[in-house]
Amino acid sequence: MIVARLFAVAIVILCASHLADARKRPAAAVPERFLCENLKIGCPKRLARPKLKRKASTKTTRPAAKTLAELPPEPAKPAPIKPIPKPEPPLEAKPIEPKQRQAVIAPIKPVEKPQSGEPMAPPPGAAPPPADADATCRSDIERLGGEIEIPQGFEPGQGCSVANPVQIESLRTRAGTVSLPGRPILNCTFARQFLTWLGDVAAPVVAAHEDSSLAALSTGSAYQCRGRIGEASARMSEHAFGNAIDIDAVIVGGKKRIEIAAVSDPANPAYRMLMALRISACGYFTTVLGPGSNAAHASHYHFDLGIHGKTGSYRVCE
Repeated sequence: MIVARLFAVAIVILCASHLADARKRPAAAVPERFLCENLKIGCPKRLARPKLKRKASTKTTRPAAKTLAELPPEPAKPAPIKPIPKPEPPLEAKPIEPKQRQAVIAPIKPVEKPQSGEPMAPPPGAAPPPADADATCRSDIERLGGEIEIPQGFEPGQGCSVANPVQIESLRTRAGTVSLPGRPILNCTFARQFLTWLGDVAAPVVAAHEDSSLAALSTGSAYQCRGRIGEASARMSEHAFGNAIDIDAVIVGGKKRIEIAAVSDPANPAYRMLMALRISACGYFTTVLGPGSNAAHASHYHFDLGIHGKTGSYRVCE
C-alpha cells in the first residue's frame, strides 16, 4: 500500500510539472503523448501495413535445357533400297583338255675308252690330283723374278739333309737385278721366303737410302753340314738343312760395299739403312741374329726359319 501511494504521489508530481511545461509548449503536446513518450503508457498501437502484391514480371524465362535422357529419340532413318542386280546368264562349262607332255630323252653318249697306255680322265666334279710341291715352289720363285738352278750331284753330308734344294743366281726387282755371287744352296721353301724379303724390302730400302740400286748381296754360309756356332758336338744348325743364310755385306751400284758390321756404330751413315734391313727381317724369318747378339754373329746377319720350342709360336729377333 505504501508503495502504491508513493507511486500515485509521483504521478501527481509529474503531472503537475508536465502541466507547467505544457503551458510553455505548443498545444500539440498532450498528456497522452507525455505518458507514451516517458512511461510507455497509453501509446496507440501501430496498424500493420498491408503487404503489397508484387507485380508479375513481364520477362520471359527460357526453359532449362533438357538432358539427352529427356529428349525424345530420333526416328530411325530408313535404309536405302539397293537395286536388285539382274541375274547373269550361266556360264557354259567347257571340258578341260589335259595337256600332253612329250618325254624328252637325252641321247646317251657312248663312253670313250682310253687307248692302251693312256690314263683315264677323272670324272667331272672330282678333285684334281695333288700337284708336285717341289715344282710348285720352284714356279713361285720364277714368278718372283728369281733365277735358280737345281744343283747337280748335290749330296748332303752325314746327318744333314736339304729338301728340294735350289741354287740362287739372282733376283729381278723393280729397282734392278740383284745378284748373289756366292750362289747359295738352300731348300726351296727358305729360298722362296728369302727372295720375297729381298724383293719386297731390301732392294727398295737400299735404293731409297743410297740413291742407287742394290747391285748384289755378299752371302756367307747357306747350306753347311755342321753344328751350331761351328761346334761339331752342338745341336745341328739350320744351315745343315739349307734353312738359313748369312749376309756379310751390301753392294750398291758403282761397286760400293757396305759391311754389315757397320750397324754397330750409330754414327755410321749406313746405320739407319742396315737397321731397317735387320728389323724388317723379323717379320719374314723366325730367327734374326747380328752384331750385338753374340760374338759368332758380330760381322754378319743370320736369317733362318727354325722352329723354337715345342709349339714354335715365338721368334728370336736380336
